[in-house]
Amino acid sequence: MPWRTVWGNVFLPLRIAGMARAEAEPRIADALARVGLVGFERAYPRQLSGGMKMRVSIARALVTQPSLLLMDEPFAALDEITRARLNNDLLGVFQAQRLTIGFVTHSVFESVFLSDRILVMAARPGRVVADIAVDVPYPRDEAFRTSETFIHYCRIVSDALKQMTGDQDAL
Repeated sequence: MPWRTVWGNVFLPLRIAGMARAEAEPRIADALARVGLVGFERAYPRQLSGGMKMRVSIARALVTQPSLLLMDEPFAALDEITRARLNNDLLGVFQAQRLTIGFVTHSVFESVFLSDRILVMAARPGRVVADIAVDVPYPRDEAFRTSETFIHYCRIVSDALKQMTGDQDAL
């Protein structure tokens, strides 16, 4: 909400649920700390970068303490550096809260870095055409992004996408 501060945006779902401001304060502080926005509580969206706005959205979801978080291409509009940083942050949240995250992306690299399971979907009708387990332990770091294992899984996902389209020259 452009007229609300970062704090007000993160408070919104708790306010809708009827939670008192005093009761919500520690949860909001914790959510903002988890996404690296301590010190920006009074900032308005127009004062934030694209990555910071995305962090506010993630904090707003986390403040409700969900067991499942659904994300539909949340980082698609961001530059690669910010996207990689938010991928790292998301893995940190996953590790800390042990929640299930359903993450939609068109990025093979992002899917392999974040996931322990990748479902490749086909369109019209929407259906799962490949179910790929990424058998690599967490936490994952920058070294994983350049490892042979990472490249191996990227190749598997890319091959599944090629088979789905029937275009062996795709990707």
